[in-house]
Amino acid sequence: MLNARTTRLFLLALTATLSVLMAQDAFMPLCAEGGVVKAALPPVAGIDASLEALAAGETGGPLWRIAFTKKGAERRFVPLTIEAPAAMPAFKALEVTVAANADEAVAIRPAIMFFDKNGDAWYRYGTPVGTDGKAATLRMNLVSLRRTNFSSGAGNELDWSTLTHFWVGFLADGEGAGRVELSNASLTSRPYVPTAPLEIALLPIQKWSMGIDKAATQTTAMVKDGDVEVPTVSFRFPLHRHMFVVPAMRLPEAEYASYKGLRLTYKAKVPAGIKGLLIMLGEGGGSFYTTVAVPPSAEWRSIDLPFDSFKMASWAKKASGSDLDVSNIKSITIGCHGSATGDNGEGEIAVKKLELMP
Repeated sequence: MLNARTTRLFLLALTATLSVLMAQDAFMPLCAEGGVVKAALPPVAGIDASLEALAAGETGGPLWRIAFTKKGAERRFVPLTIEAPAAMPAFKALEVTVAANADEAVAIRPAIMFFDKNGDAWYRYGTPVGTDGKAATLRMNLVSLRRTNFSSGAGNELDWSTLTHFWVGFLADGEGAGRVELSNASLTSRPYVPTAPLEIALLPIQKWSMGIDKAATQTTAMVKDGDVEVPTVSFRFPLHRHMFVVPAMRLPEAEYASYKGLRLTYKAKVPAGIKGLLIMLGEGGGSFYTTVAVPPSAEWRSIDLPFDSFKMASWAKKASGSDLDVSNIKSITIGCHGSATGDNGEGEIAVKKLELMP
């Protein structure tokens, strides 16, 4: 038979195990078939908005419908305020279906912000959704939230146990009017298991950041390939000197940690003397991770880049640890570096497709 002390230790261990399991399976419907929480639309400077809570709509039911008119082009957060329940678990994702109708000048991005008892706040926002009324179902990662600039507390990480309330809604850029419907909205920690590749939308090359040695030259263009335009960088390196060109694109929010790696479809010509492309993932704050040199190719080629093949670059810096935090990936760099030989130092890099691979 178990004595009292052993029984007590067993019960404590069981309670801890159950708490972990419950946190891993935590689920809180916000506006979904499982329930609708109380939400309020606060005043927003420069925005005239109204809220309707409907039992059903084109995207299913129930849903929140926010109609708005926005004055001025500056970004505004149009939120619904929701009180945080006691002992709120640390959720891993927001799942929501967004259907937006808006004027051409208006861009809509889903967003969420959490506030603690000290008034500090952490947030996440997604990439722009279509404004043609078509519904898009999204899953926004909440594992690595960003701390607001106005937060004054010492902690850089959100302590979920101190939450008082949170905002769910959207960021609106540009001047105009529209309507946004939110449905199937919930906070969840249930694992996301992708079953198919997820294509990452490539930004126009004009929106990439362009790092290049002062002695090198480059031009950028969106080059037509069939029915798509492909981000393309052409460059020239002086011979026999170490040079670099490192175009970088900010990555959208996604559950990168649920995938095994990236698949890159590209064409590339690099100067003689340079092994191949330099592919880097960035976490921000100077943390960069490189993988094996990707070979040049005169024809379109797809290559898989597992996340576990990325190692911290020798020049990179990180406050703690040296492993890539896949859940915190912020950018991808697709360029090259080295000393060019041969007759000229000309090269060109074109990126046709970038996918997350399950």
